[in-house]
Amino acid sequence: INDWLKSLKENVDLKGIDILVMDYGLSADACNMLRKEGVIVRKAIHIDGHINNMRFFELSEFLKSNPQYEQVILCDSGDIIFQSDISMLFDMESDKIRGVCEDISQNMDVLITNKIIANATEVRNFLRDKKLINAGFVVYPSKTFIEIYSNMFKIITNKNAWGVDMLLLNYFAYKNGFYELDQKYNFIPTTSTLKYMIKDGKFYLSNGDIIPV
Repeated sequence: INDWLKSLKENVDLKGIDILVMDYGLSADACNMLRKEGVIVRKAIHIDGHINNMRFFELSEFLKSNPQYEQVILCDSGDIIFQSDISMLFDMESDKIRGVCEDISQNMDVLITNKIIANATEVRNFLRDKKLINAGFVVYPSKTFIEIYSNMFKIITNKNAWGVDMLLLNYFAYKNGFYELDQKYNFIPTTSTLKYMIKDGKFYLSNGDIIPV
């Protein structure tokens, strides 16, 4: 509320955009504060698995019940701030999944086993040598999101496994068509090779451009 939401409302053009927070254990006071800020708060119903995985199912169910939303950004909240507008991303390549690829990624091969997904060999071979799309901030056409994650949960054999969300996002994104966003739209200092600087409490690329996310 004090960082993610504040920065979102101060820097992003929210005309025609709603903010949804999925509640996995927020206090009643926090929920009330969010609602006073005009945020839609959805109490999580699907909790029988790792939160990183179940949030996709939760959002898919929300979108099925609210077909008026044409596009959606699913993003983290505890470790993201917004420094400039990102509303144009809804219109950019709007028929594709849009996300940022990591320059430096951990080896995900060790995670791709039949203990967590049904077609592990196929997924492992398909993703080998591809850059990893970070799941922390991704833009989707809503219909594509619903389709992908209904298929995603058909092949997950362990919903409690860490990393399944990253694996299957990448698998389905590369299969369905993917547009790579500039790194500044999900800038992670530990996975990017770009140089940056901090001035007056804000993050900038070395060329002076402010980093939006």
